[in-house]
Amino acid sequence: MLQIIEEQPYKAWTPQETIRWSKKYLKCHFPPGQGFHYSDTGYHILGLIIEKITSMPLHLALEQYIFSPLDMQYSYLATHFDSIKQNAYPAANV
Repeated sequence: MLQIIEEQPYKAWTPQETIRWSKKYLKCHFPPGQGFHYSDTGYHILGLIIEKITSMPLHLALEQYIFSPLDMQYSYLATHFDSIKQNAYPAANV
């Protein structure tokens, strides 16, 4: 993955592309339910589930159901929209 990122630093990966790549190249670290190893793949799967249930893009579902009701004015989904208020220390553009 690091080689791909170095060769194509501005490539935007869809959740489906990320999941397909993970299925093809990543290996399990242990049997299901017997440990924990961080991966973004679960985040992408959850996002697709949220989109299916709400019938809206993930960034809109986050805004409508989480960010607005909880007054999270500095929260956003990168590449889709900016936060309502700008932080004095903005996130790096990667």
